[in-house]
Amino acid sequence: MTRSSRRAGTSSARWASTALTLDTVAGAGDVVPEARDWELVFRGVDASAADGVAVTSACRGIDADVAYDAATLSVVVRVAGVASADGLVVTFDAGLPFADYPMAEDAFAVLKDAQMLYLTKEKAYAMVRELGADALPALHTIEDLHGVDESRENDSHMPQPVIQALAEVLTRC
Repeated sequence: MTRSSRRAGTSSARWASTALTLDTVAGAGDVVPEARDWELVFRGVDASAADGVAVTSACRGIDADVAYDAATLSVVVRVAGVASADGLVVTFDAGLPFADYPMAEDAFAVLKDAQMLYLTKEKAYAMVRELGADALPALHTIEDLHGVDESRENDSHMPQPVIQALAEVLTRC
């Protein structure tokens, strides 16, 4: 089949203030399933967004499973058996407020499990709490293997894999 002779059914999506609209199938509707199951994930939002979610299809309310995943700061909306010809609208009464970003808590979780000196963990965590994402370049400076007066009690070593794990936390947005 040549590219010009392929038949396609397409759907478009739009976000308007407090609602996501998944349009009906346009084009060759017979090449898409008659009904679809949807799992929509809205990441980085506050738990309050899961309250007051309404889902409609063809202007009728439909049952939806709405859950909040605190680990990923996500509202998950699941609906089953939506006719492709009807489209879908998911409305959030309160909009989608952004979640508080748990940067310090996530950095602590990385450092807590890291196999490294506690002094270095404390220095790194203090930098993250004080500087936030700007701590990333400073983490490379936590390297002192000589200590004061050649003693070993102030030695500090910041492993690159830990810096890389913290970079994921600090640059996530």
